[in-house]
Amino acid sequence: MSPRSLDRSFVMGCWLVCSMGMASAATTVFHTELGWIDPDRETSDAGVGEVAVFVQGEMVTGIGFASDLEARLHRNSYDCKAGGGCGISIADGTGCETARDRGSPLYSVSSDPWEKVRYQTDTLGNAELFFRLNIGVSDLGGKPYILHASDGSPIACGILALQASGVQEATLAALAGEDVSGLVTVYQREGLIFGAGFATNLEPSIKHEDIGGTDCTATNGCGAHIHSGKACTDSASQGGHLYDVSKGF
Repeated sequence: MSPRSLDRSFVMGCWLVCSMGMASAATTVFHTELGWIDPDRETSDAGVGEVAVFVQGEMVTGIGFASDLEARLHRNSYDCKAGGGCGISIADGTGCETARDRGSPLYSVSSDPWEKVRYQTDTLGNAELFFRLNIGVSDLGGKPYILHASDGSPIACGILALQASGVQEATLAALAGEDVSGLVTVYQREGLIFGAGFATNLEPSIKHEDIGGTDCTATNGCGAHIHSGKACTDSASQGGHLYDVSKGF
């Protein structure tokens, strides 16, 4: 399926920064669907998830989701203290089946940046997968993306592939006199949207409730959204949040 162009406004927070439309991206995007490494589980369970990895200069950002993992794992608790426990990594191998195929964590910087990258799960074993690292490597095509169980053993894997279509990029510009700027890249695939980017000169020391904060409780507080409008001029031209009501989102 060929995704349609996202000629829409991207709005962060309370009308703080906006970009009109999306252009072809300089950011490189890789994608994979994750499957169980255990062949017995692979035949009895559905695939565990899907991820996109964005390479922007020296930074590598991974975004995705997984399901049917061990439930109630917290990345900073005793649950994940084993070496590699609850870990996420990209490896230097070329396959998923055996340890030799998968290889070792991929990086060319002075120390292993993957050691502290972990996921956590809800009561059903669902996880949001995220990392933002400088690994010193930008060509991730054909490399294994691996999830590890709480005991550190590899449980799910997928081979990253370069995406030639469905990738668009926007430069963020400030609204209302704010000195804010940034860049966002969006990858569309079969009804899913993966987004990654950065912004500078935002309000400092803000904490979301996911990390114990109370700064983002207002409606749209600390939010980042794609809107249905065609311009960034004002709230009317920006439009509301872009989604398909018929899909039940």
